Amino acid sequence: MTQSDKSFMRAFGGVLIILFIITIGVGIAANSIPNPVRDSRDSDPRLASLVNDRIAPVGKVNTGDVVIAAAAPAAAAASAEPRTGEAVYNLACGACHASGVAGAPKMGDKATWAPRLAKGMETLVTNAIKGIGAMPAKGGNPTITDAEIKATVDYM
Repeated sequence: MTQSDKSFMRAFGGVLIILFIITIGVGIAANSIPNPVRDSRDSDPRLASLVNDRIAPVGKVNTGDVVIAAAAPAAAAASAEPRTGEAVYNLACGACHASGVAGAPKMGDKATWAPRLAKGMETLVTNAIKGIGAMPAKGGNPTITDAEIKATVDYM
């Protein structure tokens, strides 16, 4: 190292030490200044309540009733008579197949159904049970039985 490098490093180190001391001094000074908001929040329970209300979450999730609500239709469907193909279509399938949502073939549109029918009824039933593309399994209704799906495919 040359003499000029040594003098630069000494000056640079001195500047860093001075900046560090200034930073510590400012931090101590800032903490010593009274803060009326912080002090009143700690001592005033009304203000603490207002702050907690202000920062509370917008919504809450309640999963307790959902489990019970989902179990009730499944139990009712298991004990009930099988639904007709038309009833299941109106319950789960018609929402998309009546209007052609997300590429769903419309009910009665023979040109759109022809390539699907060419694959066979077994394939149509399997796709309706397991889901295909944007269509969820069993039309999004897990209470529908496989036999009801077959009846619905026959109806459609």
